[in-house]
Amino acid sequence: IKLMEILEDVLQLVCTLIILILSLRTWTNGFKSLHHLSAHYARGDFKARVDETGPEAVKTLIANQHQMAEAIESLMVRQKMIFAALPHDIRTPLSSIQLTSDMLVESHNSDAFLLTKLDEQVRSLNMLCENSLHLLKILNKQVPLAREEANFEAIVHKTFSALSNKKGLELVNCDQTI
Repeated sequence: IKLMEILEDVLQLVCTLIILILSLRTWTNGFKSLHHLSAHYARGDFKARVDETGPEAVKTLIANQHQMAEAIESLMVRQKMIFAALPHDIRTPLSSIQLTSDMLVESHNSDAFLLTKLDEQVRSLNMLCENSLHLLKILNKQVPLAREEANFEAIVHKTFSALSNKKGLELVNCDQTI
C-alpha cells in the first residue's frame, strides 16, 4: 500500500509537470512570436505577420499588433500619395504665373509693379515646391533630419515682424531654447 501511494504521488507529480511544461511552452511560443513581431515593427517593417499562437491573451495581443501595423502602413501610404501629388499641384499654378510674367515682358509693358508681384509669387511658389519635395525626402528618410537649437522668443518676434498687421504682443516666459 505504501508503494502504491508513492507511485500515485509520483504519477500525479509527473502529470502536473507535463501539464506545466506544455502550458509554459505555449506561453513561450506566444512570446517568441510577439518578440519577432516587435523586432520587425521596430525596424519599420509593418508587413511582417506571425501566427496567432499562445494563450488567448497573447493571441489577442498579436491580433492587436497586426491591426496597428495595418493602420500605420495605410497612413504611411496615404502620406506618401499626398506628398507625391503636392509638387505637381504647386507647379501647375507656378507655370501659369511664369507664363503671364513672360508675356508681360515680351509685350514690353512697363508695369513694373505687376512684374515685381508676379516675380515674387513665382519665387514663393517655387520655394514652397522645393520645400515640399525636401519634406517628402525627409519623411521617406532619404535625407537626414538636421536638428539645431533655437530661441523660441526670437522665432516669435521674427514671425510677428514678418506679418504686416502688427498686434499687441506680450510674451510671457518664452525665453526657452527648443
